[in-house]
Amino acid sequence: MKMDYKIFYSMNPKLKKEIEEIYPQIFESFNSEKFFKKFDYHSEFLLLIAYDDGKAVGFKFGYGQDPDLFYSWTGGVLRGARRQGIAQRLMEMQHTWCKERGYKRIETRTRNKFPEMIALNVKFKFHIVGTITETDGTAKIILRKEI
Repeated sequence: MKMDYKIFYSMNPKLKKEIEEIYPQIFESFNSEKFFKKFDYHSEFLLLIAYDDGKAVGFKFGYGQDPDLFYSWTGGVLRGARRQGIAQRLMEMQHTWCKERGYKRIETRTRNKFPEMIALNVKFKFHIVGTITETDGTAKIILRKEI
């Protein structure tokens, strides 16, 4: 196993295909139109992908919401590749990148049904700052970290 981590600042057909393959394996649904529109609406974004022997096994995606706030929108690791530190490494890379660009805070949202993600965020010194109810009635936990 040779783990490799790559940083991307723009979308291309090869990346799009990789995301379309991996995302539905991590989450129960994938709205590709919603996902890829984020790249059109945000001028500064970061897409990190973890590769195991050249095959995408995890990713983390976020974007700048304002000059001080980076929003870590989505990410995950394939079930068979979990518990190897991949999500932790992706988060470390994201936080380093944010610091280098002068962001002061990172925010993320998650659902209670993802306890591993909540635990990882708390491990990285995120604090629960509130909740929000989506239009479909789904409750999300808002976490924020000062960097």
